[in-house]
Amino acid sequence: HAAAEARRILEGLAFPVDRLDAVAHAIEAHSYTARIAPRTAEARVLQDADRLEALGAIGLARTFYVAGRIGSTLFDPEDP
Repeated sequence: HAAAEARRILEGLAFPVDRLDAVAHAIEAHSYTARIAPRTAEARVLQDADRLEALGAIGLARTFYVAGRIGSTLFDPEDP
């Protein structure tokens, strides 16, 4: 529903038609429960941002603190 609404709004704003599918895909793929694999960098960024936002400020601060304390990295390029 959100992807269709975004498409409708963007069409009314003269958004580039060739980018509408990418925007719709990013919106559809951002949710963890949707189980839609992100196919573009934009979709991956939106999905990550949504997950970080779900942690909240305290959860995010805890993640940085713990990783720093144990000398761990927050990113593993081999872990999807």
